[in-house]
Amino acid sequence: MKLVNHTPFAAERTVYQDPEGRDQLLVLLKATFDVGEDGTLGPAEEQPPPRSSDTYRDEVGTSSILWENEMGPAKPATDIVMVGTAQAPGGRAVSQLGVSLKVGALEKTVMVTGERIWEDALTGAKPSAPRFFTQMPLIYELAYGGKDASAERQDHWEREPRNPVGRGFRAKRSAQPIEGTPLPCIEDPSAMVRRISDRPAPAGFGFLARDWQPRLSFAGTYDEAWQTERAPLLPRDFDPRFHNAAHPDLIAPGHLRGVEPVEAIHVSESGHPWRFALPGLRVGARVKIGHVEEQLIPPLDTVIIDADNRQVTQIWRGVHDVHDRLFHVKEIQIETT
Repeated sequence: MKLVNHTPFAAERTVYQDPEGRDQLLVLLKATFDVGEDGTLGPAEEQPPPRSSDTYRDEVGTSSILWENEMGPAKPATDIVMVGTAQAPGGRAVSQLGVSLKVGALEKTVMVTGERIWEDALTGAKPSAPRFFTQMPLIYELAYGGKDASAERQDHWEREPRNPVGRGFRAKRSAQPIEGTPLPCIEDPSAMVRRISDRPAPAGFGFLARDWQPRLSFAGTYDEAWQTERAPLLPRDFDPRFHNAAHPDLIAPGHLRGVEPVEAIHVSESGHPWRFALPGLRVGARVKIGHVEEQLIPPLDTVIIDADNRQVTQIWRGVHDVHDRLFHVKEIQIETT
């Protein structure tokens, strides 16, 4: 099927099956903007195509996702993700710093603390004084989480299902010494680790992997009944919220309009808040099936704020049912207003 792109941005199309096995045409537009010092937006000179696989920071399974596969199914709500670095204002070292992101009515703040370890004390283990820092990457590796395979028996090994690549997690029967182990650097300011037994929800602004909770809880049940009665279709209890990959606090209630104001604090060395507004693009597509042209209005379902490179990327995904008509789809035209 021919794709005619009337925009300066990157467009793509693909076909996938919905949970009932019906063919769905996915039409995608990805627009990347440079954000000026004054908050004005302009199309980036380079418009990267949609990514067709997840990009991990390091090894798969032992590191977090930097960039998500962008050719997946449409999302029921808008994901908001920020990639960047906590920056001490003016480059003056600090021991603790609040970093926040606000997009429209959604707001999230994390507390970034310098490196600490557990120290022995008369009343039990306590966090050491934090080291000073000027920059700290906003990654899940520095948030609460991790794995603990220190016990002699393998059935006593555990991992933090919400963030298995983080730090600070201890299994119930851990054989790992407490003293000297690191604490998380990135935390929810209302639920910071105070005791070795604390298990707060991991904090962050990045993508969650598919096998992390709570995302995994939406994947459905793959049991013997599914194997014999349903496979290869998705389970009947599959929830499309599985396709959302942002931190739960940064999934919008529905889809953003694409005009929302954005404010990020302490992601710039200057110390000034980074402010701009989403550009307000409206995306439309026309799908020619046989001799009939059908309209499609893709919603905005992903906003990626790249604070280090001063860019914002928006992704619109539209889904059109083409079951029993797939081979009659002749042309797709996509445009913006």
